[in-house]
Amino acid sequence: MRRSTKTDLPRAGFTLVEVLVASAVAVVLAVAVAGVLHAGFSAWSRVAARPDAEAALARLDAFEALRADVASALPLRDAPFRGDARGFSSARLLAPALPDEPARPVLVRWAPASGGAVRELRDPGADLPFSSRPFAGSLRLSYARLLRPATSNAPAELAWSDEWTRDALPAAVRAEWGSLRADIAVACAAPDPDAAAEAAGEGAP
Repeated sequence: MRRSTKTDLPRAGFTLVEVLVASAVAVVLAVAVAGVLHAGFSAWSRVAARPDAEAALARLDAFEALRADVASALPLRDAPFRGDARGFSSARLLAPALPDEPARPVLVRWAPASGGAVRELRDPGADLPFSSRPFAGSLRLSYARLLRPATSNAPAELAWSDEWTRDALPAAVRAEWGSLRADIAVACAAPDPDAAAEAAGEGAP
């Protein structure tokens, strides 16, 4: 009969090779899980930031449209420039859609709307606009009257108001849309005869 020895007993635990292999597998799995989590968080961050980016682009688009409408305002007798702190109406030349078409005068109107403002374009004599586009955001406007033109020694002197009812075009319009702000010069604005008379009267003895 064979006598059992200590070497015949079953072994307990893992060998060094087995521990190293298991550790390597665990590291590979951890790296893979970390990569998946990082990709997921990055995608979530992009999706979460997209509405803010889209809103900022929409505000910029609206501001550029407003800038173009103000800068190209026309002094038409049948469509005088009228404005208050929340909107204005005027006439402007609309660039043609095709190269061989001439520019045509249209009536433009910016008015307050739910949650922002709306821009409408209408042909003269038409009752309904052919283009109406809403924009989100708070719009505030003010209008400048030229009191004294700029000289080599001094800048132009302007008087700002929240309302414009004069027959002449304003010299400039100050537009504030959220964090965007600009003083937009009106290209076709003519010198204000009343302001010139007032300046002459002030200078008289």
